[in-house]
Amino acid sequence: MEIKVSYQLWVHSNTTIDGQGVSLRIIGQPAVLERVRSVILHNFEISGVPKYDSVHVFDGSTSMVWIDHVTSGESEEGLISVVQGSIDVTISNCHLRNHNFNMLLGASDGDTVDKNTRVTVYRNFFVSSKQRVPHCRWGYCHVVNNYYKNWGFYALGGRVNAQIYCESNVFEPQTPKEVTPWFRGFNGDRTATIESHGDLLLNGAKFTWFNHTPLHHPDYVKDLYYPPSYPTNHLATMLQNCAGVLGFKLNTCFRMARKWE
Repeated sequence: MEIKVSYQLWVHSNTTIDGQGVSLRIIGQPAVLERVRSVILHNFEISGVPKYDSVHVFDGSTSMVWIDHVTSGESEEGLISVVQGSIDVTISNCHLRNHNFNMLLGASDGDTVDKNTRVTVYRNFFVSSKQRVPHCRWGYCHVVNNYYKNWGFYALGGRVNAQIYCESNVFEPQTPKEVTPWFRGFNGDRTATIESHGDLLLNGAKFTWFNHTPLHHPDYVKDLYYPPSYPTNHLATMLQNCAGVLGFKLNTCFRMARKWE
């Protein structure tokens, strides 16, 4: 099923878009979430968007925004952005591939409203993006159990006091490369804190920490909500097969997940 959208797809509060059971592709325009709560985007592809990000969450969208099993690629600006005071957003199980920008969490150094931003980036498959996988400003970004296959300038980046906790991910570049935007003589903004815990670095990947301030971990609402981690030695296989649109693979992926939990 392919839906060609002529105008931006504005998604309101208390809305679910779910492509489960079919192969659903949305083309032409982005999904836009402005000042919403309780929204789920699940199990569809949205790609090839000109001039914009594929999914844009902004202007104080708060609480219970969940982007899950979405496939996206080759949009002009980037794929997913969460900006301007949006809080408690989860991006999970997505397959995200773009030639340049991938994911932006906090759009501007001047948007101090993003100090309260909390985003969980969980169990996604990131492929061959040049940068911003993701890039975080001001707020707290929990990047956990994702698989990174090839990137350009850097994978994880941060500015203006961002707090990035990187946990149990797999980083596999095509050639030896830095995960963070660090290089000898780097003189850019180093006020972010970026830490690596339990990450698997393959094929010469190197993770340079940024330690501007002690990392502060906001509590999840309940311990039960803390993202469960799959073993990193199985993560690449799991996400290459099961991230993004599930289509008719639901039962197969469910069995794989239960096997490696």
